[in-house]
Amino acid sequence: EAGTAAGLVRALEVHSESSEPACCDAACLAIANLGHRHRDNLKRLRDARACEQVPRALRRQQDADGVGAAESGLSALGVLAWLDDLKPDLREGCACEAIKDVLEWHGTSSASVTERAAWALQQLCFRDPQCQARLGRVGACPALVRGFEAHLADNPVTVALVCDAVAKLVFDNPDNQTTLGDAGVCEAVVRGIRVHGATSAVCSDRACLAIANSCYSHTPNMNRLGQAGACGAVAKAIAEHGQVNAGVAEWACTALFNLSHFPPNKRRLALIKVDGLPLKHYVRHSACGHLRRKDNALSVLPD
Repeated sequence: EAGTAAGLVRALEVHSESSEPACCDAACLAIANLGHRHRDNLKRLRDARACEQVPRALRRQQDADGVGAAESGLSALGVLAWLDDLKPDLREGCACEAIKDVLEWHGTSSASVTERAAWALQQLCFRDPQCQARLGRVGACPALVRGFEAHLADNPVTVALVCDAVAKLVFDNPDNQTTLGDAGVCEAVVRGIRVHGATSAVCSDRACLAIANSCYSHTPNMNRLGQAGACGAVAKAIAEHGQVNAGVAEWACTALFNLSHFPPNKRRLALIKVDGLPLKHYVRHSACGHLRRKDNALSVLPD
């Protein structure tokens, strides 16, 4: 009800001003639970100024004892951003800046903060070019990469969530492609898929998507990814998972096609064999249901 939403937001406002992380943690968690995929409650939370107060509370969690409140606040931001109607209010409430700040304060020391920040970034970017651009302008991209680099070896969930955020940040946004590429995201994504791809199809799926989007019509990132070993990593992903996992197959095919537009990468792809078989074999027998993407990948590979 409207009273519950207003009460939670008011409690958050009071306790964030008095710098009580435990109370902010509880209030943000309650806001996230109340609004989760519930349109009416999300609108009530917006009317109660949650889109302003949650980012404000997040930006008060600089100290180490604020990590728990930062995690819950990021979860609340992601829940609020699920409803597209709330994204203008979140932008005005400085949600993009809040995510960047929390990543800079806690991202390298907390895998959970990095994961929840990546999820909140995904939700903000999805179908919203203005949030995408603002996140790039305020410095969220390098902050995300630093958190990713600190934790990518630990957990495939971290890799999958960050790769999904990267894919949405760079989609149809050349500025973010450049910023993330300069920050080292190409090398980090390749390391992530190498560490976890064999045991996690979800990780391979999201990493192939991030590679495909990061290098789309962007020659510097094609070069970075090629030098980092992306061609071999994507080939291994489609060989290991592509026959049974349509998601991995589709995004691996897309990544192979996009990578091939840089001539050195095309030569690298032509030389790849997995278990003695050429890469084209795995593409041809993959579960990719998007026939155009599959045909595109086949067209750039030798027999």
